[in-house]
Amino acid sequence: TLYMKKDKIIHLEGDKEHPVNRGGICAKATLLLSANADGVRLDAVRYRKPGSSEWETLSWERALDMIADRIKSTRDSTFVQEDGGVVVNRVESIAGIAGSSLTNEEAYLFNKLFRILGAVQVGTESLVQGGGTARALSGSCGLPSQTNPWTDIRNAGAVLVLGSNLSRSMPVAMRHIIDARENGTRIVVVDPAVTETGSLSDLHCRIRPGTDGAFLLGLVRHALSANTVNREYLVEYTDAACILRADFDYDLASGKFSGYDASKKRYSAASWEYERDERGNPRRDEELR
Repeated sequence: TLYMKKDKIIHLEGDKEHPVNRGGICAKATLLLSANADGVRLDAVRYRKPGSSEWETLSWERALDMIADRIKSTRDSTFVQEDGGVVVNRVESIAGIAGSSLTNEEAYLFNKLFRILGAVQVGTESLVQGGGTARALSGSCGLPSQTNPWTDIRNAGAVLVLGSNLSRSMPVAMRHIIDARENGTRIVVVDPAVTETGSLSDLHCRIRPGTDGAFLLGLVRHALSANTVNREYLVEYTDAACILRADFDYDLASGKFSGYDASKKRYSAASWEYERDERGNPRRDEELR
């Protein structure tokens, strides 16, 4: 809820009757007051022509017309109607990325607009079915979003917080984790730094920076060795049974995976692959050996 006085925001607070936030507000919302009161927030469109060092102010109508003209000219010049005799009607030169400030409804409209244009690189932070994020989560987790509401966390036996200080970044979520702790849930925090969230944990694992991968692989190995996993789910609904290439490895000394190019300071995709059969399909070990 926003409280206004003479067209200025003077106070904001959450809805105490809301079942999830119960009156709390997220970190982004707490910045709303300063974002609107610091005097440097832009309230008009600023445009710099190619090669120019000067900015000019445009009306919204002019800016929207320019954006529309550029989208149309790009689409017209790069539209692909057929690929190998198959009608595809796609545009690969336009990508759309929507931010977390959009509502689910706005993200849906954003997704729909870019699909109508024929764009194939489209992603939103709202998990619209068919978006890039949703497809990636479906392949790795079996579902395109979280599997239960925040209010259900209090029923968990344990909560693992990895590399995040929820007390600062997601205080609304942290409320539910504190409720869970009071309900007997064990809280485990994995973070090199001492944080507010770590101070509320039952176990704070202060790993070395950059060793998140090694830590997670260790947890995976332990879970498989102790047979404390849902094997049917892993085999049938994730890529856990796919066999990685033999040259894919993790160097504990350097804290890096194989394929790291020190000269370019980035990873090469060469070893980040599955072993494949003669048809190109990933080889699988459904016994998870």
